[in-house]
Amino acid sequence: MELFWRRLTFPSICPYHTPYWRGFGNAEHVRATLEGSSMKLSRTVAYAVQASLHLARAEAHVPIPCSQLAAEGKMPERFLLQILRNLVARGILSSTRGVDGGYCLDRPADEISLLEVIEAIDGPMIPTLPASEGLPSDAQQRLKDAVVEVTEHTRRQLAAVKLAHLLPPPREDGRPVTRS
Repeated sequence: MELFWRRLTFPSICPYHTPYWRGFGNAEHVRATLEGSSMKLSRTVAYAVQASLHLARAEAHVPIPCSQLAAEGKMPERFLLQILRNLVARGILSSTRGVDGGYCLDRPADEISLLEVIEAIDGPMIPTLPASEGLPSDAQQRLKDAVVEVTEHTRRQLAAVKLAHLLPPPREDGRPVTRS
């Protein structure tokens, strides 16, 4: 049940509340920013979001090696490699083998939703309730209906947040903002 509630309340990451991604810090910064909201994300999801945003800021279709993503984001490389493989399998990233290989977004950042990234790591966000043995059947049904409605609303909100919404606005000269 705790996991269910942790996954449902996530209003502050919505672009209406956060006009753009506030930082380029390491995974702890990403996690702290996301945890400032009511919804808690796992470290694995935080790493996935962080890596995806790093790739979204990079030059299009220029692969970035996992080792570079891990070093710049202060993430464990072996763990990040597993995460990146999941994102490739779900069609969020593409990978290139070889000396100049690495990872890049498979689609533009404005076509990849936060919901896709979360579900690529944690699996589908589905409403689940434990057995409610003490509740009358009509109360159980109302509770189930409410949980389904909240879950669907949350999924729609997360689907509306694209990676591009989480990036800082481009500089006046049109070039993307880079880490300093």
